[in-house]
Amino acid sequence: MSRLAWMPSLLLLAGLMGCGESSTVTGPEGTRAQWTRSSAGLRGGGTCAALRVSGTAVIAGTVGFGVFRSTDGGLTWTAATTQPTDPSISSLTSSGTTLLAGTGSSGVFLSTDCGLTWRAATTRLTYLHIMSLAASGRTVVAGTFGAGVFRSTDGGLTWTAARTQPADLTVPSLAASGTTLLAGTRGAGVFRSTDDGLTWTAATTQPTDAHVYSLSATSATLLAGTNSGVFRS
Repeated sequence: MSRLAWMPSLLLLAGLMGCGESSTVTGPEGTRAQWTRSSAGLRGGGTCAALRVSGTAVIAGTVGFGVFRSTDGGLTWTAATTQPTDPSISSLTSSGTTLLAGTGSSGVFLSTDCGLTWRAATTRLTYLHIMSLAASGRTVVAGTFGAGVFRSTDGGLTWTAARTQPADLTVPSLAASGTTLLAGTRGAGVFRSTDDGLTWTAATTQPTDAHVYSLSATSATLLAGTNSGVFRS
């Protein structure tokens, strides 16, 4: 599958906040939630692939136009002063006070001023198409398109490949649950790491759909988004 073919999946994972027209949706037990378009200042029509809250700011990673910030709860947006060299942002996470952005062709970039300025990692990944990011303390993991998982133990400054990899090397989703890291793969289900991303093993039981495009974890519950809906563990 080509890289371009993955763009719709990335956009679906992001939820496309602020990228569509106003609409009303029905929530649990018949409640109604009102959504209004909130993309003032976003370039390119507001195509947004990643969102992250950092302190009092909201950070948006866009497809083709870099990183934008909002300090009014997402009502208005301004471009970061210094941008990643690749303007297609696929994922965002944070490790302590450091924000990290994964890009489509240039690896991982870091910001230590709440998303105002960005710089490349000191030691770049050997494979630069980043699909997903997750952090647990100072440990950060990056899921790539076709090259597995890379890890950093210094907040994203330097990177090395994991020693053992998930069975499928395309990793569109990552999550952290305490000290356990989880990886969702394109076709081999969910994998776990309990050693800061150094080694990965398949989960004992798996979703019946092995295409895991999104993950969300708490201390007690893991949710996996697939082609066949959401699975819970």
